[in-house]
Amino acid sequence: MREIISLATLFVFILLAGCELDTTDQVTKEANKEFETESLGKIFTQNCASSGCHSSNNPQNGLSLATQSELFEGSSDRPIAGASNYGGDVVIPYNVKKSLLYQFITGTIKADLSVDHVILTGSEVLEIKEWIEEGAKNYQLEVPFTTTASYRVYVCNMGSDAISVIDAANRVVSRIVDVGFTDNFPDIPSHVEEKEAYYYVTLAAKGKFLKIRKSDNEIVGEISNLQFPGDFVLMDSAPKAYIARSLGASGTYNSIYSVNYETMRLITEVILPYSGLPVGVELSSGEQILYVSNKLANAISLINTVTDDTGNYFPIAFFINYQPTYLKLDPFGNYLYASAPGTNELLVVDLNSRLAIATVPVSPNPMQIAVKSDGSKIYVTSLDGHVVDVIDIVLTSWTKTRQISHPAFNMLDGIAITKDDGLLYVTSRNSDDGFEVPYPVVSEGTPGCVGIISTGTESVLKVIEVEEIPGGIATE
Repeated sequence: MREIISLATLFVFILLAGCELDTTDQVTKEANKEFETESLGKIFTQNCASSGCHSSNNPQNGLSLATQSELFEGSSDRPIAGASNYGGDVVIPYNVKKSLLYQFITGTIKADLSVDHVILTGSEVLEIKEWIEEGAKNYQLEVPFTTTASYRVYVCNMGSDAISVIDAANRVVSRIVDVGFTDNFPDIPSHVEEKEAYYYVTLAAKGKFLKIRKSDNEIVGEISNLQFPGDFVLMDSAPKAYIARSLGASGTYNSIYSVNYETMRLITEVILPYSGLPVGVELSSGEQILYVSNKLANAISLINTVTDDTGNYFPIAFFINYQPTYLKLDPFGNYLYASAPGTNELLVVDLNSRLAIATVPVSPNPMQIAVKSDGSKIYVTSLDGHVVDVIDIVLTSWTKTRQISHPAFNMLDGIAITKDDGLLYVTSRNSDDGFEVPYPVVSEGTPGCVGIISTGTESVLKVIEVEEIPGGIATE
């Protein structure tokens, strides 16, 4: 009986101790406003949120600083002419230089601010700086976005040698990964794809193919001495990737690369039947054939993925100067779609006859392509038209029906569709200064943007700022 009482007493003690810990945790959370320290919480709430400027139901620029979790939801209504739903991150853990909030409080924003802001003391600025440098932890000492409730999006920023990692749930940049190897010269991250625990990136100017671990964004492998690597595909049936040349490559080439993405070793240089600029690559539905678009040779080559040669495959050659660039297979393996900037069309190739059976007029300088998993729609970005063209497919008829636009869309390049077909992510280079961002930063170039589009309503849900000249993009 005494033993039973002792066990019961112990159970009650543990239960009460747990309640006490939960209560203490809740008190800390409320006292700190979810920030790492109570002092940090007071800096934000007493200087930024107390007047209602960055709190309440309608905070300035759609940014609330009332709690740390609200801060990391970022802003949603930065001022741009003629549109809303524009914003992005304000603090990026471990990255003070790229955190817009820190740029605000240190006075490095070029534009005139729309409202007066409280000037923080030197010690307050230093406290915020150190907090961001150490990971911007919350009251439980957790670094934001270490885990994600949904998925991540990876963006190549060609002008800043960085990968922006977007948290899809909050629709903000959660990390910036430095992939620059050369000082004072851009290495140009060009294309990105993800697979399982890693994502892979080509550096066009540096000639590298990188393997990066998702959990900590560390570069864990690389292949060097490639010439202008650009677009690539990762096979599922074997640990093999095929890497074409960058669209901006100088000179002409008659080969692409075959590499092992597990061991990160070059397998071979695959020789093509034509010299030119092999830019786009796409796998057949069974992965036995690789299609390679050659923009300058005006042809599409076929590679045997087992032998890594052209075998008995004759190239698909065109008599009209389409300049086939980026490729995408339809979900059922019957058609190959190619962007054709030579004629400003989308080219439809029947893979049974290996003939171009249709062309669809699209906006100037079409770039990358996404296709819904049911094959009903194609989306094409336009570098010079600044829109996403929507092409509807009914049986064997392809018709451009709509355009998706936004005032912040300028020089659209990359595109990725989510696995559930619900969202499109598109990159907007903005390298011609055709769109002015609300808060440019001293000594930095003009940031690019990523647009988030609902495929259901074909409307832009949000546009967020990333780094300079975003290009390739991939979603988990």
